[in-house]
Amino acid sequence: MPTTEEKFDLLHKWYKRIRIAQAGHYQDARRLKQLHLLLGIPVVVLSAVVGTGVFASLTEENLSVTLRIFLGLTSILAAALASLQTFLNYAEQSARHLDAATKLSALKKEMEANLVLLSPESETFDEFIKTTHNKWAAVTAEAPLLSEKAFTHNFRKMGGDQAFPVMNPHYSEVTDDSKTKEV
Repeated sequence: MPTTEEKFDLLHKWYKRIRIAQAGHYQDARRLKQLHLLLGIPVVVLSAVVGTGVFASLTEENLSVTLRIFLGLTSILAAALASLQTFLNYAEQSARHLDAATKLSALKKEMEANLVLLSPESETFDEFIKTTHNKWAAVTAEAPLLSEKAFTHNFRKMGGDQAFPVMNPHYSEVTDDSKTKEV
């Protein structure tokens, strides 16, 4: 049976890891939203230019070849960017990261409240640990993967080396690549 100190240590490590993941998901959501706008704004502008040019060409009988080529190329570029935007789907990816970050934030708040309200020696506290694990696993299962850049940045910023790895009593050594090896 784990001691109270071991339970608190486990929850503290989980809290840090959840915080790292939450911050990373917020970062990735923000980055993907910016990429969505980076593709979306040119699509709108180019489509407007092409639409205006085509509309203007309906009234102009002697449209220059250069202008026709420009409108054709602009139309192709707008279509390519729109296709790329649809394929990459930055808006949906951003929304999925934001959803994961929001759920992790709620889990953190629930952990904070239960750490204050529950007695560490009670069965309710043990149930809280199991429930926290299950909720965290559920969020992680449906969340998109964090970018390596977001994870690494938040890992360093928030002292992740103190939260990874959670040592199993059957393992006593950590290798350089952060994997435990049995001794």
